[in-house]
Amino acid sequence: MGRKISIIVPIFNEQHNLPLLLTSIQAAISSLAKAYEFELIFIDDGSSDLSWSVIQDLASRYSYITGIKLSRNFGHQIALMAGYDHAKGDAVISLDADLQHPPQLIPEMIRAWEQGNFVVCARRTDWDDTRFKKWTASLYYYFLERISSVAIQRGVGDFRLLDRAVVQAVRQSKERSLFLRGIVAWCGFKKAFIGYHCPARIHGTSGYSWKKMVRLGFDGIMGFSGVLVRLPLVITMLASLMAALVLLVPISLSPTFLFFVLLATQSLFAWITLEYVSRIYDASRTRPLYAVEQYTRTYPEQGVTSWSTPVEKNI
Repeated sequence: MGRKISIIVPIFNEQHNLPLLLTSIQAAISSLAKAYEFELIFIDDGSSDLSWSVIQDLASRYSYITGIKLSRNFGHQIALMAGYDHAKGDAVISLDADLQHPPQLIPEMIRAWEQGNFVVCARRTDWDDTRFKKWTASLYYYFLERISSVAIQRGVGDFRLLDRAVVQAVRQSKERSLFLRGIVAWCGFKKAFIGYHCPARIHGTSGYSWKKMVRLGFDGIMGFSGVLVRLPLVITMLASLMAALVLLVPISLSPTFLFFVLLATQSLFAWITLEYVSRIYDASRTRPLYAVEQYTRTYPEQGVTSWSTPVEKNI
């Protein structure tokens, strides 16, 4: 048996997609079963449907599957970190459960890893979604590419393979507002990219609400760019320039208009300051990132034989 590959999947209300996902993963890795040892880890991020029951059933039937049930919904990025914390593979592949990350790419990702790449990112070249969502996503990553202190590629999400060395580096991160694609880019290991078409979801709706997507977007900007810190200086300089123009050119401005401009500017500065202060305060607390409520089986280091043999159990 060759090296070990871990596949981690964060789960939030995906009871109908899980059997389809497993079938797709099994088909993708079937040709590699003799060359590699596989483990599949499902992380239930506080699902309110029957996802955990489905995970328990699958883990009872397949010895290479385990499940981790978090005590509540901590968020997609933290669920992924829980997967990295528990994965034992020489390489760790992360993908979503909605089948928008095609498992068929797994063999190609492993080949790219065997060729010496420490990070293999699946890069979305096209996807089935509304024009508005495509436009806003493209605009955000275009903006992030230009302001980020590290090279965060457009179209690259959390569908990737990480070598064990990269996983160890990612796990050393002490950040609370996780933006894992930025942390992986910051690590700076040798990368390869594989393009793919992102299909529409088969069942259910995305767990990423607009509120969660906006929050993740801010995490990326605040964690990997100093643009917001410099924004007050830029606005102050522009305001000073406008004040100079008003002195030189006789322009009649309403006092009410000036009041609301000043109020909006002060509110913006206060929000930026408080956002950074709240993150500093959050980082100063010693709470764990997540809490585990239940495992489908005990881990090897707790004195039980490994479950990673890729064969179906007899039931």
